[in-house]
Amino acid sequence: MDSKGMPNISARSLVLALAFTLTSGAAYSEDSDPIGRLLRGEAELVTTKINENICVVTPEITIAANMAVLAGDDGILVIDDLLQPWTQKIRKAVSKIQKGPIKYLLNSHYHYDHAGSNAAFGGTSTIVAHKNVRKRLAEGHQAGAQFVDGRRPSAALPIITFSKNLSFHWNKETIDLIHFLSSIVMSAVVLPVYETTYEHC
Repeated sequence: MDSKGMPNISARSLVLALAFTLTSGAAYSEDSDPIGRLLRGEAELVTTKINENICVVTPEITIAANMAVLAGDDGILVIDDLLQPWTQKIRKAVSKIQKGPIKYLLNSHYHYDHAGSNAAFGGTSTIVAHKNVRKRLAEGHQAGAQFVDGRRPSAALPIITFSKNLSFHWNKETIDLIHFLSSIVMSAVVLPVYETTYEHC
């Protein structure tokens, strides 16, 4: 921890999807309505293999958040689930990585582009997040008015919550959930980075 109580995250760590990711204006010049296409789930998902256990799945529209998939003998664990209109494409992308149910779904925070598909997966997956993420989802808080669908159904709410830090040991990897910036209720999900050539799946 630093002098302000913030976690010191190694440069050799991959911090996944802390906020709605904005890129340069080039993304807008290539698409007249990128946010509309994103919200409607009209673009394709691109899967990039990090190592034998980890893949990152990202909408081809480069202003979107991403999600990580850890697959192996322990089963499938997913970090963030994008927006609700992407649910079927998420299922398809994950099934190409490994067949089987998603056992655990980790929410990095409550914004709709990170927890938007919770309701679709909550009936068969165990959702894990910071306790305030559950609170915000239950209250219907969102990142912006255009994302609000009101209070989330019970299936969309995390059933395992934590206050400070939590670690998962899954498929030979360690995933650290680190809570910080409590005033805006964010958590970081940290994975190791590997010196390897990333491959599109």
